[in-house]
Amino acid sequence: INHTYREHNYFFQLLTDFRYHKEITLMQIYDYLKVQWIQKKEKAIAKQLNMQKKTNIHTTWSLLLSQLNKTLIIVTIAYLISQKTFTISDFVAITMAFSIAENSMVSFIQRLGSIYENNKYIESIRSTLVDDKNKQGKYKEEYVQASFQKEIRVDNLTFTYPNRTVPAIENIHMTIQKGQKIAILGDNAAGKSTLIKNLLGLYKAPQDTIFFDGNDLGKMQTRDLWSKTSVVFQDFINYSMSIRENLALSNMHDLNNDEKMRIMLNRVGLEKLAELPQGIDTKLGFLYDDATNLSGGQWQRLALCRAFMRDFDLLVLDEPTSALDPNSELEIFNQILNMSEDKTVIIISHRVGIASKVDQIYLMKEGKIIEAGNHHELIAIQGEYHFMWEKQINWYNIPVTV
Repeated sequence: INHTYREHNYFFQLLTDFRYHKEITLMQIYDYLKVQWIQKKEKAIAKQLNMQKKTNIHTTWSLLLSQLNKTLIIVTIAYLISQKTFTISDFVAITMAFSIAENSMVSFIQRLGSIYENNKYIESIRSTLVDDKNKQGKYKEEYVQASFQKEIRVDNLTFTYPNRTVPAIENIHMTIQKGQKIAILGDNAAGKSTLIKNLLGLYKAPQDTIFFDGNDLGKMQTRDLWSKTSVVFQDFINYSMSIRENLALSNMHDLNNDEKMRIMLNRVGLEKLAELPQGIDTKLGFLYDDATNLSGGQWQRLALCRAFMRDFDLLVLDEPTSALDPNSELEIFNQILNMSEDKTVIIISHRVGIASKVDQIYLMKEGKIIEAGNHHELIAIQGEYHFMWEKQINWYNIPVTV
């Protein structure tokens, strides 16, 4: 029944969430989705009614049996009283004791049911979380603190999604020195985001394939790693909260650090947000009547700003400028590099504008790294990267000979 409820809730979200309106409207599928939602909801209600009927049947039989027992006890005690074996006070005491015992038994059974249900929920949650439980439990001594002072090394990493036979990424080898700026390039479905999620421990990589300072990622406290990492995912969230909260979500210690927030907003070109009537306390999105909405590019700049509010060793940017025009992209990239001089930065993109400015480029295709080197090295071999550069260079105000 939980699955059925998830289905109709999903279709309800599609119909009511603003993010999906433009696509639903353009494809004219509103009526279809509405029918699907109604059907799923009716199915869920039908299942709920069926369960309620079964519950009512069990409840009815339980009440009948209980009443029958009470009747038998009353008749028996009444007979014994008539035979001068029991007194009326015995009758009152026995019936009260029976009621108390019955209520205790019902309460005990209900509690057992609740415990069983709660355990099922806990098992469900555990199965969906990243497998970090042994790192906090009795095997804690086998795990090490997250450390990134020297390098990240990936050694023959292959990862296949569940229920798939073809690997999403295959035979990946790479080394990232601390402080390096890395670009991972490739078309959509090249495996870039999958690689990053493995590097961050969001997906469970095979043992002895990813190492931080020589330590296997599988034996590290991933929570420590995440606390030292700042990320902007491709599908970042537009939080319908105030500007202040949007920025501080990555570092709640700076929730009231107005000066730092204004500096960060200025660096990503959002200084005008601080000049709104309510300043950085202006609410964003559509949740409130007095909220201000932002363009796609502004939301993306805000996500970048949020990433830099955090104190990090590793910064990962997954298509961080996809909503910006190419020249604004270069401007933001320059700011990113200036703001993270001593930090390690991994940038995922299918654009080459940033490539000439990073230390190392990894070009991926169909889940594999097909070229690796810096900009000049890859231009010189005139391979896939050179082709991408020639194809995209006209988007930017950069000389072709760079």
